[in-house]
Amino acid sequence: MKLLNQIKILGLVLFISSYSFGQTKLTASELSSEWKLISSLDGIEFYVRKGICEKGGTKIPFEYSFLKIVNTTSTAKTVSYNYVHHFDEACSGCDPNSESSFNFEIAPNSSLEGDCLTNYKGFTGFIKNPSFENGWNFEAVEIRYLKIK
Repeated sequence: MKLLNQIKILGLVLFISSYSFGQTKLTASELSSEWKLISSLDGIEFYVRKGICEKGGTKIPFEYSFLKIVNTTSTAKTVSYNYVHHFDEACSGCDPNSESSFNFEIAPNSSLEGDCLTNYKGFTGFIKNPSFENGWNFEAVEIRYLKIK
């Protein structure tokens, strides 16, 4: 009986560890202008970087996060995910049924990515408006509710 309890506890610890180490989040201090791997599952890789975009009529450019999804397999894949942005004040996209939920089909051995010009919904996330002094304080970007078919 004691061995069974120890096995159950070990199983629980392994489950929690795999969940904790399988996180798909980059903090504000980890995010840079270089692509960084944030998640990888079933041959699909998610990368994130930050960038500055000039928007018409603004004095100071806005800061965004950009997502790149790479299909490293020889078959088309459908990905479903939330592109989540954490701020001190709130979380944008944390709800599984939010407007930050996206579905895309990625062709074999190809990628899709966001940037200032394409502004694909699901591949860009607003981080900061430097002209707005009392704006939210960005903490982290995360991929949640990831499903691959």
